[in-house]
Amino acid sequence: MSIDLYEYQNGLYQFIPETDSLIVVEQIYNNGHYKKIIWLTEYGEKKRVMDVLDYNSLTTHF
Repeated sequence: MSIDLYEYQNGLYQFIPETDSLIVVEQIYNNGHYKKIIWLTEYGEKKRVMDVLDYNSLTTHF
């Protein structure tokens, strides 16, 4: 599955280790017309939140 990071890709360099690649996990949660998207990095057992997007799909359109 491909993940489109759009405006987030420019800030990814701060998360990329010097000697490794970057793994990005996208988690999407829906609660009615509210949506939360979380982007995480994974390094073995560790996870770090890169960004979170919350929005109401009735009022916000991309």
